[in-house]
Amino acid sequence: MAAGHVPSTPPPPRPLQLHRHDDGGLRRTARSPVRAVFEHVGRPASGGVTWLWARADLDSATVAAARRELSLLVGPGHNRGNVLVYLGPECFVDLRGLRLLVDTARRVRLRGGALAVVSPPRCLRRMVRLDGSNAELPLVSTARQATWWARTRGTGIL
Repeated sequence: MAAGHVPSTPPPPRPLQLHRHDDGGLRRTARSPVRAVFEHVGRPASGGVTWLWARADLDSATVAAARRELSLLVGPGHNRGNVLVYLGPECFVDLRGLRLLVDTARRVRLRGGALAVVSPPRCLRRMVRLDGSNAELPLVSTARQATWWARTRGTGIL
């Protein structure tokens, strides 16, 4: 017995962008919507704690956008406080994401602050343990531990 045709729903329309080409004509190209990788929570006072919540995985698809967002946050002349990055157990972090976090933590330290990852996913905990970067990238389990860490600027895995 043959199965009947099941209509599928069409995919949602993708945003279009017009580009002018050398021949003077306009051509439409589909573009993926750009979404922020991190959400900045609250407005810290100078020297206070900055909370960032990951809205996407930190992998090869998002690391370029995440690097741009973090460079705006930890660039020269910005807040000299501590940065807490909440990832959560459902977030995926690959090796590029780990490198981004370690590099950002190093940049924050150079400007007098510190960076820690809050509620790191299992994949990140394993990479940090295998990579030996736990001294460079502190991992804290809960928000309560993170606030304690930010006050004392502790290091290491809690």
